[in-house]
Amino acid sequence: MRKFLGSASLVGTSCQAIRAVSVAAHHGAAVRAPAATPRTLRRSAAEAALGAVVVLTQACGASGTGAASTASSQPPAPSVAGFVAASGPAHATTAGVNGRIAFARQIPAGGANVFITNPDGSNVHQVPLVYPDEDFGVPIWSPDRSQLLISHVLRFDASGNVLPFRPATVDPDGSNFKLLEPPHAPDDMDCLGGWYPDGSRLLCGFGGGQPGVFSIRASDGGDPVRLTTYPQPASCNACDAPADVSPDGRRFVFLRFKDENTPHQQVALFVENLNGSGLRQLTRYGLAQPHENAWAQWSPDGREIISETTRGRLFVIHPDGTGLTPIHLQTGTTKYFAFEPDWSPGGKRIVFCMYINGQEDIYTANADGSNLAQVTNTPDVENGPDWGRSPAAQ
Repeated sequence: MRKFLGSASLVGTSCQAIRAVSVAAHHGAAVRAPAATPRTLRRSAAEAALGAVVVLTQACGASGTGAASTASSQPPAPSVAGFVAASGPAHATTAGVNGRIAFARQIPAGGANVFITNPDGSNVHQVPLVYPDEDFGVPIWSPDRSQLLISHVLRFDASGNVLPFRPATVDPDGSNFKLLEPPHAPDDMDCLGGWYPDGSRLLCGFGGGQPGVFSIRASDGGDPVRLTTYPQPASCNACDAPADVSPDGRRFVFLRFKDENTPHQQVALFVENLNGSGLRQLTRYGLAQPHENAWAQWSPDGREIISETTRGRLFVIHPDGTGLTPIHLQTGTTKYFAFEPDWSPGGKRIVFCMYINGQEDIYTANADGSNLAQVTNTPDVENGPDWGRSPAAQ
């Protein structure tokens, strides 16, 4: 779950706020949050916190400290130069048909709309939703690309109070919207881990008093099955955040937090079998990006997992924890912050969000970082691009 907000408001928000949230917290910037679930940072607060240009320069530049490095006691995340070199550039070569990209675009008043676009940025259209996506919720294509999973939607009761976060499914044209209601689920949950490869279940994160990664039925949200148990006292909102299921349907990758909602918050990538066995830590705490931008996605061939560092640099790592390799995005500048990466269905390109030149947009690139292409070009905050296999629209 990436909606992590504590009373100290030390979360990042989509690219803009993550560079400044620590400054906001230290200066007491107000952040409006749902009454029952204090884990949603509104864009207005994020923009107010953004303030000084120097904050962005520090976070997006090669010499920046990153949003998570807010205390001297926290080990600094390594720069790209500090990575362990692997035998070659990042790559994944499974054949596939590159189709449309789904993504979320935040609404200034709260929530987010879902859009679909061709990979070249043409034919952008909005997916009508019964309830808007939560501010940092994302759309995820089903394996057969017939549906979109909305990781968690934003709903209010008649008095204006936020209702429990719940996932939903919808057809790409907005029809057949279905809210999923897992039994006995906490108020704070999402299904950011997406679909099992056969489409039967969803990988979700539950908050509450006993947080962890769960799976639920994709058809109705039923039959919740616990997959992880956080090993420390649950002094956090999510503790274990779901990320992705392996292409062979045997394992999943997730992010385990420690010191959540403090200036020392860190996250590490873990892999585990879907039967709950074989837990393996892939990265040290402090390398991968925590906060709203916590992200990790399996390559289509299952050989690599892509994620991002606290300094907005993309990397890949093998599922056994070896082969940590940076992706050198050919941006022409060191002052950028890339996050929320995912793969094209063919595995030869990647899609991600990036803050650069004063604006956050969605980009694609070859898997080695070359041939950068801009997909969106708006002043809006955009989240969670997911590249589908359905044919591009004409």
